[in-house]
Amino acid sequence: MEVLPLSRILIVDDHIVVGEGTKAILERKGSYETTFIPDSHEVMDILKQDPAFDLVLLDLQMPGINGLELSREILNYDPDMKIVVYTGLEITDHFNLLLEAGVTGFISKTATTDQLILAIEAALDNHVYLPVTVMRKFRIIEKDRQSANGKNNDHDTRISLNAREQEIMHYVSAGLTNKEIGEKLYISQRAVEYSLTSIFSKLKVKSRTEALMKVNKHQISNKQS
Repeated sequence: MEVLPLSRILIVDDHIVVGEGTKAILERKGSYETTFIPDSHEVMDILKQDPAFDLVLLDLQMPGINGLELSREILNYDPDMKIVVYTGLEITDHFNLLLEAGVTGFISKTATTDQLILAIEAALDNHVYLPVTVMRKFRIIEKDRQSANGKNNDHDTRISLNAREQEIMHYVSAGLTNKEIGEKLYISQRAVEYSLTSIFSKLKVKSRTEALMKVNKHQISNKQS
């Protein structure tokens, strides 16, 4: 009887307990050979030294380099690599950026083992895995957007910023650096940069100045969009 080769998975998570736990869960299934690393800076070196990995399972928010930037680096090096984002954060605000970067799956750290396996298997089969909860949220957002557009066609109601993004733009308008904003909000400089990337994408701008001009022009609020 032919023995099928195990799928090789690289797990990247700065939370060691979570990473080791995920590794143990996957290896108990008997279908995967896993490697866990807590330092996102080591990922590219590992993939270059050992290109036989089939999938990278990574956290979204990590110190040093976040999941979005790391996904771009990985896929720039190996366009065929499968990537599943495994996170405890809300991904709705970053979904389009992640999808455009080439991520093939999204799964919450609160998901069951079966759901995690389903996300991994879907990605390995070249399918994009998206939890039903996220689909429902996007459906609600789209309905709200259509309703807003119907009520007021004179304003760009499709654009909105969440509460954290509005806080960041407030400090941007005050002239603070990313590091200073992070200190004000008790988050890392990298987290600020990640949020600004999301803001620029939403506003379709490329700089702080353009973002401020658009926010002021449209009086953008934290309505869901």
